[in-house]
Amino acid sequence: MDMIYNSGCYGVLSCSVKMRPQKLMTWMRSDLGKGDWWSVGYSPAKANLITIRTKKKVYLNILTNYATLAQVGVQKRKRKYPCGTYQVNAPFVQKNYNQHKCAVDKWNKALLEYYRLARFVNDDVMYTQFFFHAFTIQSWTLYKTTTATDLSQLEFRKRLLQQLHDTLEPDLPKQLLAREVVHWPISRAPYKSRCQYLSCNACCSTFCTGCQKWGCSSCLRNFHLKE
Repeated sequence: MDMIYNSGCYGVLSCSVKMRPQKLMTWMRSDLGKGDWWSVGYSPAKANLITIRTKKKVYLNILTNYATLAQVGVQKRKRKYPCGTYQVNAPFVQKNYNQHKCAVDKWNKALLEYYRLARFVNDDVMYTQFFFHAFTIQSWTLYKTTTATDLSQLEFRKRLLQQLHDTLEPDLPKQLLAREVVHWPISRAPYKSRCQYLSCNACCSTFCTGCQKWGCSSCLRNFHLKE
């Protein structure tokens, strides 16, 4: 929290019950009824740690230097019979956390949608590949926000590649990357088949959705480069 505060940033962070110091985390859960909460402040970073007993056996720990601890009314829904909605009191930080926590889940889902495991070379290559992928997702999110368009991640990546191609290789024919069918090799492990490219016949687990063929990495790369 000191680093976040000194950087001029703010956050609402959920914490594991196993976080240190354990004595503090255990004390924060003591004598709490369902729907009640305790908080403790850390003045140097203008931060608060708050523990909320959301269910009989569930505790939510939030560390924040952004959201307040003010009591607000929130609407909850009862899923078991008799179903219905009802109003309860909760700290504002819990309401803020519940409103925006799904954004992290959506980002993780977008990250994994086109994430491909590559052969490990070294730490520098691994982190470079990851951050190129992550920054592309950030760019896609920013593009959708600034243009108010619901462009798919795949279409954004295709347009980005085309723009990079036109900038870096302007003398080559336009729309070199455009295809009627998207050729995106995917892994179908643990399923395997024989490579159907270039008479290779090697055992592989990679499948090209555009060609509807199984292929090993080298044959897929060589075939599509010729295309």
